[in-house]
Amino acid sequence: SSDLDVDEEIFLLYTLHAKAEHDGGLGYVNHSADRIFVAIDGQRWNSALSARNLSDAVAVHQDVTSLRSTKGNTGSVLWRSTVELAIRVRTGALFDLAALRDASVLELGAGTGALPALVGPVCKTWLATDQHDLVALLDKNTDALPGVHTAQLDWFDFYNPPSSHTLQIRRSDILNRLHSTTNAHGAVVDLIICCDCIYN
Repeated sequence: SSDLDVDEEIFLLYTLHAKAEHDGGLGYVNHSADRIFVAIDGQRWNSALSARNLSDAVAVHQDVTSLRSTKGNTGSVLWRSTVELAIRVRTGALFDLAALRDASVLELGAGTGALPALVGPVCKTWLATDQHDLVALLDKNTDALPGVHTAQLDWFDFYNPPSSHTLQIRRSDILNRLHSTTNAHGAVVDLIICCDCIYN
C-alpha cells in the first residue's frame, strides 16, 4: 500500500511472511502468547507455552498486543536471532567466556530483555536498554537476574535532540546508569550488543 513507509514495509515483510518455528529466517519465536518458555540445550533450542516438557526453561514475557498495534515496535516479542545469539554466547563461539566474566555489557535495543535471561550470568554487569515503552517489559524479564539492569535509551533522543543541553542531560543519564551498574567512576563498556535492531 502507498500509505506504508519503508520501516513498516520491511517490518511486514519479515514478520507476516516469517517461516515456521526453527525453519530459519528472521521471524519471531511466537507472536500470539504474552508468555513463552525457551530452553537451550547445546546448539539446539525449543519453545513452548508451558515449561512442563522443557528442561531448564526460561520464561520470556512478551507484549503481543503492542507488536500488532504500535508502529515500529518490534521489541515486544522474542525473535529467533536473539535465541541464536544466546546459543553462540553460551557456547563461547563468539566471545572468550573467561574474559566475559569480568566484562560490562551494554545492550542496545534489548526489546524483551530475553538475551541476558537466556545467556545467564556470563558477565559482571549487563545494562539492557530500549525505548521508554519497552522498559517495563525489560524489567519484567530481568528483575531477578543478578548484575542485570535496565534503562531507557531511545536512539532518536541522541540523533535529533531538541537542544544541546538536552543531549548532554541524556548522555549523562546513560553514563550514570553505566557507572552505577559497574560501581566504578569512569565506567568502561567492554562489549556493546545490538541484536536484530536494523528493522526498527
